[in-house]
Amino acid sequence: MCDAMATGILRVFIAVDIPNEIKNALYGVANASAFSGIRIVPKDNMHITLVFLGSVKMDVVDDAKTAIENLKIGPFSSRLESIKTFGKKSNVAFAEVAEGNEGFLSLNSYLMKSLSGKVEIDNRFMPHVTIARGKDPSKLSKFAGLCNERWKGMDFRAENICIKRSTLSHTGPAYDTIFDKAL
Repeated sequence: MCDAMATGILRVFIAVDIPNEIKNALYGVANASAFSGIRIVPKDNMHITLVFLGSVKMDVVDDAKTAIENLKIGPFSSRLESIKTFGKKSNVAFAEVAEGNEGFLSLNSYLMKSLSGKVEIDNRFMPHVTIARGKDPSKLSKFAGLCNERWKGMDFRAENICIKRSTLSHTGPAYDTIFDKAL
C-alpha cells in the first residue's frame, strides 16, 4: 500500500483523457522536435486537466466522485491545434484546444462550483495538453515552433471524465486513474 493511501491523502486532479491516436501523434511530434533541455511528457501522461485538486483527504476525492456522478454534460467534439508555450517565462509546451473549448469550460465551471469550499482551487483555466517541460523558456519556445512545423492538429471527441492520482518521483509524475465516468 502506498504512503498516500495509508495516510488518507492523495495528490489528485480531474481530467479528460484524449484518444491514444492523438497521444501517439503528439508524442511522435514532440520526440522528433526534442533537443537538450526539453523533457517530453510520456504519452500515457497526456490528458486535459479540468481541475487540479492537489493533496487532499479521501473525503474530497469522494466529493469529486459525487460531482462527476451528478454531471449532466454529454460527450462533445473538440480539436487540438497549435503547439505553444504560456509566454516568455513558461516552462511548459502544450497543444492548445482550439475547438470544443465550450465543453471544457462548462466542465471546469461545473466542477469549480461543485467543489467550492471543499478545497482551494486555482480558477485559471485554459484547456490544453502538456507535451513537454523545460527550464529554459527560450528553448521551449523554439521547441514549440519546431513542433508546429510537424503538427497539423487533430479532431477528437471528449467522451470521459476521470479522477487521476499523481505520484511524484525523481523520474517525474506517474498517473493512475482512480475513478472514470463516460460523459
